[in-house]
Amino acid sequence: MLMIPQPVKNPASRDGIGFRASDIDRYLISGNIGWVMVEGRKKSINPAIDGDYIMSDVEKAYEKANDVISLAQGAFNKTLLTFRATIKNDLASISSASNRVSNESVKMNNAYNQTIEILTSKGMEDAILNAERLATALEAISAIKPTDVNFKFLEK
Repeated sequence: MLMIPQPVKNPASRDGIGFRASDIDRYLISGNIGWVMVEGRKKSINPAIDGDYIMSDVEKAYEKANDVISLAQGAFNKTLLTFRATIKNDLASISSASNRVSNESVKMNNAYNQTIEILTSKGMEDAILNAERLATALEAISAIKPTDVNFKFLEK
């Protein structure tokens, strides 16, 4: 985390405020920003506070900020592309599943209608009547005893 150096009381300095060298070093290392000493360029109304001051190297700070922005944009674009690909894949899967369900539903509906047509057709009605006659005939045959068959055969 980038910590800005905090001023401390320093009776040796002309305004009584200073910065710890260790805080400035830590800030320089953590922020990776170059600092330069600008000598005698600060002019103010009060000549007592004219003199040297420290400031960040604006070009380096600008480059660093642009690098951070570029990295953030790159990460955002990568995440966005991944998200779009995932959504596209999910939508394709959902569409495919929907088409399969729709096709199977149509097939089942057609099979159901064909089954109804077969079960209610004249041919099925005739088959049911024939099956009933066959069942009656088989019942009559099973009721005949072997001795009845012999006797009736001999009579003819």
